[in-house]
Formats: sequence, structure tokens, C-alpha cells
Amino acid sequence: MSDKFCKWVENSLKIVGNIKLKFKKNFKCLKDKIRICPVCGSMNVDKNGSRERLIIFSTGKEYFKIQTYVCKDKHENGKSQFFEANIEDIVPKNSIYSHEFIETVKDHNAPVHAPLRVTADFLNKNDNVSVSHQTIENIIFKIENPNTIPSKSSGKYIFDSLWCKAHGGWNSFYFCMNDASNENVVFDKNVLQRNRS
Repeated sequence: MSDKFCKWVENSLKIVGNIKLKFKKNFKCLKDKIRICPVCGSMNVDKNGSRERLIIFSTGKEYFKIQTYVCKDKHENGKSQFFEANIEDIVPKNSIYSHEFIETVKDHNAPVHAPLRVTADFLNKNDNVSVSHQTIENIIFKIENPNTIPSKSSGKYIFDSLWCKAHGGWNSFYFCMNDASNENVVFDKNVLQRNRS
């Protein structure tokens, strides 16, 4: 990882709430500034190892050690509570793509409705990120009302459908309608094969 990217990651994480970045044996370790058990709220917490996790930013990808903890107070089930540093301010749960990366996809794609491969190529240009057009599509589909009909629509449209992999397999169609004059996407929808009528 370049020094420039390393500094960018450090500066980005400084503004995140309860997370601090520590360098430990050539690894970047994410820890809680204040250790609090998420179950009982106790601060009687000790470190308990760490786990490695990949996080992808728009400027590159990096492996981090995520600090894990154990609450020393006994809980209702009589067992100790294990948990890890809460990094949901940086990356959504069960995702490797940071909030910053997702916002970059939205900012780059939403105003111009660029083709998915163009957006993927833009993000992959520095060779530090490798993201597929399918990932870009998944992010865009999660945006609420991503395609508003332009106020200056020509009234002439081009329609196309594409067999695509979604909902667990190759069982869907992607329908897309473009304005024929300005080439903006007016409407798109992903439809399961059984619902296409």
C-alpha cells in the first residue's frame, strides 16, 4: 500500500466516532476508543485477540485487524460475552465495501446513469480496486428511486431487456428504457423470469 493511500486511510478513520487506528506488527488494527459490552453496557472488558478483514475504499483495498473483546461480567446465560470493535461507521455489516466506496459509486453513476462497466472501469483505474459491474449494479439497485425521469425528456425512448444473474441465479431479466435523444436512463427494473408477463 502506498504512503499516500496509507495517510488517506488514517485521515479518513480519524473522523469516525468510536474507532481508532493502531499500527501493530505491520498491520493496521481497528479498535474501540471506549470498550463497552454491547449486551450489558459494562466497561469491564478485556482484549481477546483479533481477526483479519478486507475493506475496499474507492482509492484502494486494505486488510485490517479487527480487535475482539470479552466482557468479564457474567450474563444471564452464565457465559462471558465475546464481541469485536464496532466498525459499522466505516463499512456496512457483512460487506467488504466501505460507505465511502458506496457513496463514490452513487456519486459517479447516479447523475449521468453511466453504463455499469464504465463505472467499474472508473473505479478500477488505479489497479488498487477490483470491482465487477455486477457489484456496481447491486449497489445502484439499493438506492431509493435511483432513476428520476428527466424534466426535459424528448418523448422518444429506446427499450431493451437483458438476461441477468440476480435473486440467486440466472433467472431474471433486466429491463431498461433510455431517452433516445440524451441517452439518459428513464426507467429500469430487475424482474424474475416467472413475473415477466
